[in-house]
Amino acid sequence: MSTTTVLVLSDLHVGSAYGLMPTDFKLSTGAECNLNRGQEYLQRCWQHALLQLPKRVDYLILNGDVVEGQSLKDEGRGLSEIDPGFQVRAAIQLLKPLAKRCKQVWATRGSQYHAGIGGGYEEAVAEGLDAQSFSGWKATPWLRLEIGGLLFDISHRQSITIAYRSMPLE
Repeated sequence: MSTTTVLVLSDLHVGSAYGLMPTDFKLSTGAECNLNRGQEYLQRCWQHALLQLPKRVDYLILNGDVVEGQSLKDEGRGLSEIDPGFQVRAAIQLLKPLAKRCKQVWATRGSQYHAGIGGGYEEAVAEGLDAQSFSGWKATPWLRLEIGGLLFDISHRQSITIAYRSMPLE
């Protein structure tokens, strides 16, 4: 009997000064990204996780807020990288070694605040990792995926009433 491995990652917030960043990433300014202490710790955790994970993962599911986005509410303070396009590049650089180990990659969109209008930033990450397409998107707002006879109902941010309309009435 074979085991199916499903790995779900959510809320990496690549680009944030409080999120994971690659160690050898060149920022949009042309400077090398100098990780702060928190990011150095996250990077060590990331490397440790990559060593502990199976060599082959059947399904990698990226469940929203992979990048930080523009951080408009706080006017970009707290960002390691201000350009969302470069945040996308950093996320792809981080995730590509893991994605190569996976049979399939799927992605959902996070909140509009981080993913951009229409989830464009996460769509770009999913495209860069050759994620599976669902209804024409690489990063879908809501993913229903059957794996090994189990239905996975995945969304970064979803009201249960979307699937079960009677719930508010009950």
